[in-house]
Amino acid sequence: MSTGRRAPLVRAPDAIDIFPANDAVVAAGWALLSVPGSIELYRITRSDTASHAEYLLSGQTTRLHLRGELPGGRLPSEFEHAVRALTVHVDSAELTLAHMPLDLPVYGEQIALDAHVDGLVPGQTLALNGKRQRLVLAAGARNLILTRADGVTRPLTEGDSLLLVQPPVRLLGDTPHYLDPQAFGAAIGQRGVRLRLRLQDRDGLTGLVVLRGDDIALAPPNAEDPDLAEIVVLADTDDTIMHNRDRTVLRLATGTRHCYYRRSARFNANVAPATHGETVEAIVGSGDGRVPNAQFDLAQAPLTFVSANTPSGRASTLALRVNDVLWSEVPTLHAAAPGARVFATRQADDATTTLFFGDGDEGARLPSGTANLRAHYRKGLGTAGNLGAGKITTLLSRPLGVSAARNPEPTTGGEDAETLDRARDNAPLTVLTLERAVSIDDYAHFARAFAGIDKAHALWIPAGPARGVFLSIAGVDGAAVAQTGATHRHLREALATYGDPLVPLRMANYIDARFCCRLSVKVLDTFEADAVLATMDTALRAHFSFARRSFGQTVSVDEVAAVAQRVKGVVAVQVRRLHWSGQSPTVVPRLFARLPVASPTTLPQAAELLTLADTPLELELMA
Repeated sequence: MSTGRRAPLVRAPDAIDIFPANDAVVAAGWALLSVPGSIELYRITRSDTASHAEYLLSGQTTRLHLRGELPGGRLPSEFEHAVRALTVHVDSAELTLAHMPLDLPVYGEQIALDAHVDGLVPGQTLALNGKRQRLVLAAGARNLILTRADGVTRPLTEGDSLLLVQPPVRLLGDTPHYLDPQAFGAAIGQRGVRLRLRLQDRDGLTGLVVLRGDDIALAPPNAEDPDLAEIVVLADTDDTIMHNRDRTVLRLATGTRHCYYRRSARFNANVAPATHGETVEAIVGSGDGRVPNAQFDLAQAPLTFVSANTPSGRASTLALRVNDVLWSEVPTLHAAAPGARVFATRQADDATTTLFFGDGDEGARLPSGTANLRAHYRKGLGTAGNLGAGKITTLLSRPLGVSAARNPEPTTGGEDAETLDRARDNAPLTVLTLERAVSIDDYAHFARAFAGIDKAHALWIPAGPARGVFLSIAGVDGAAVAQTGATHRHLREALATYGDPLVPLRMANYIDARFCCRLSVKVLDTFEADAVLATMDTALRAHFSFARRSFGQTVSVDEVAAVAQRVKGVVAVQVRRLHWSGQSPTVVPRLFARLPVASPTTLPQAAELLTLADTPLELELMA
């Protein structure tokens, strides 16, 4: 900076002399000219040394040639005439803009990344992982109660560290309003802001707490906190990927399931789908044009089927070529064209797959040849493919640059072959729908017959925010059907194809409700009491298991007693306790599982399915 009583002096419309001379001024720098009430910034295009004599003074000056937004092509008049008040700042240095820090939790439908990220596209699948955000109760926090859904409560005190389970809401009166991470961060520390948070304490108790903004502070997770992961999908809109000065902001199709601590949260964009089955390339046999209705068995079993948006919800992985020509699989050879290159398959009880070919009248005969039937398929099927998160870590073939792989979410959709009892229940469903969903019952039957779906309940809602078909679904053996999974996506696509595509469809996972009971049992003297009680435990768990119960089905004292009374060696049974899991122990004559109820103003809850809790069953002997 160079200032003085008689400096600087304007010499030309685009030049100015500063005194004393300053050798540090170089071209391409900046000059900031300021007088009271006005500031202008100019680029220095050239810097020269000049001799100057004025006001009875003489000496060396530095002449600056400037370029900028000059009004009328010259320096503003206030700079030309305010010689004594004009200050020129010339010692400029380029500074890097500081990165705006962001320490807010990661959750919701809009996620701010730490930096600019290129290469993402709308609709892309991402894997999100990290630890859950922790909150600590601030000094002075008093009279706070953690309340579980079943009514169990626990007092909280200052210094308690809790996990944030769901996105927070702000209470305006009694009305909850969702808070995005920025609004939540602004609310922390504000005494006049009432929040309702779903938190988890150190003992794993999860419930709601109503508190003020100054009752909490953000805290990092503990080292022993579990790592969480989920699959998210970018929205397919024009504003899905936005860039600001510091970072990229992503918009998701649906909100995240967890609330993550930002410094532990990571996105993986190199996500690929994985399905069950080991690839097999095999020669099936040799064709003989003289033989009608030829049959061949696949050497490897069972044949893998994968999820698809077909009426059955599955598609075969079998591809058959005869003389290197691809033949098509059809449900039946009946009415097939005489020259059609088609075949049908049948699954035996031992999981062997048999291929059937035509006779020349219905479907073409196989052409003669030696080892000219070649099959490409996968083997492996069933619930053995339903693995927990992080269990898939070995790649049989590793693409270049891939060092490791893991599944961020549990795999779902694997289903064993139907038992005889389940076949009796499910076989009529396809006849009832005939691969179409027209009535509200058809939607439930269609979903139940869909591969990867075990139970379903459909409700028609004529008006309101949930207008349309509301479908409650349960996966195999009660597993949740992930919204980002193939089963959920293919079921929605199939119902849009084989149902009414103009009818809104909303699908939700069922509510897994549990109950507990305590029984007093009198056993015949000729029976061993421990064996009878063990048999009763097995009978009760089988009768009140997921496979045997329906959505909305009640549980009563009479039903529990009847199941226990059927056990051999039992003389008498008294049900001393029957209550919802987590509630105070008492005898409730009948427990009612809820079904969705249509509402013109709110979204319904999914259907409940009531089963026996996994905790040890309380069985005692009568005196």
